Amino acid sequence: MRHLLVLIAIAALTVAACSGAEPGSVASPPGDQTGNENGGQPTDAPQGDPTAGGGGQAGEVEAEPAGPVEPNTIRIGSQVWKRTLPMTTGQCFLYEDDGTLPTSASVWGTLDGIEDSHFSASVGQDGAFGAGLNGPGDSTLYWQAGARNPEVNDLVIELDFEAQTIKGSGTFHSLTERRSASGSFEFICEPEEG
Repeated sequence: MRHLLVLIAIAALTVAACSGAEPGSVASPPGDQTGNENGGQPTDAPQGDPTAGGGGQAGEVEAEPAGPVEPNTIRIGSQVWKRTLPMTTGQCFLYEDDGTLPTSASVWGTLDGIEDSHFSASVGQDGAFGAGLNGPGDSTLYWQAGARNPEVNDLVIELDFEAQTIKGSGTFHSLTERRSASGSFEFICEPEEG
């Protein structure tokens, strides 16, 4: 009987040690005792330092500078990329629901004149939003947002059919660097020449 009590005590201590809780304590939700999920930090406080390469501690989101992004650019954290060429049909389209097919949109292309540096953004026929950016060659630039972000899916995309513009904002996650940053983009589809 004494051995059984010792085993139960060891098991209880092991469980408490693995969970990070003290024996007899009650686990509380993430954050502080007030229920703030940000651990006592106000929800509107900047997350991470945009000038720091690492984007802050794990779980933080690197802030994006205030103000709208310039047309035909994508900004993630403090870094901005510009599309290489005007996008025409095939690279950029907005399709408005006509009763036959649902609304959808897609934009993709190269950035900053670098052939193997690409971005993409889309609104699927199922209503799912997605955006991504990958850098040249073996670069660590590889960001995903929306349905493609394994951490948080908060991407919002707006379509302006009159101006043929697709713009969006949300949290991008670097799959290679395991960090997150706020980002936004705006791209204008250009009519085909000729």
